[in-house]
Amino acid sequence: MLGTCSHGRRDLVRRRVAPTLCLVLAVLSLLTAGCGPFDWTIVHEVSPAQLQALMDDGLPLQIIDVRTPAEFAAGHIHGSVNRPLADLDTWAAGIDTPTRICVVCQIGARSATAAEALVARGFSQVYALAGGLAAWPGQLVTS
Repeated sequence: MLGTCSHGRRDLVRRRVAPTLCLVLAVLSLLTAGCGPFDWTIVHEVSPAQLQALMDDGLPLQIIDVRTPAEFAAGHIHGSVNRPLADLDTWAAGIDTPTRICVVCQIGARSATAAEALVARGFSQVYALAGGLAAWPGQLVTS
């Protein structure tokens, strides 16, 4: 009888506990796969204050305004360049993938789309301004 009970426990472990443990370990490995000091494989949404800090840190940063030319002319961040979202395939090909880029638009929707497309094309340091220019407290330049 004692041998049957012990065998029954081993069978229970083999049928239930082991697969559950394997599943837990697989999920944990997937969740921690990209973890490191900083994972650049995703879009980083930044606040206006964080964007200002990026602009002031002395490292190269390209600010790309993905709105239409008319929207850009009505007001944009000083130093930004207008590259409409509709033309992303064309202008993205002319930028080196290691370039730090922050994409902006009016409220953040188009810049999020552009940022995700840039990451999918191999860009590794992509930021998107949270809330877009509607959240930008600084002066806008008109042209």
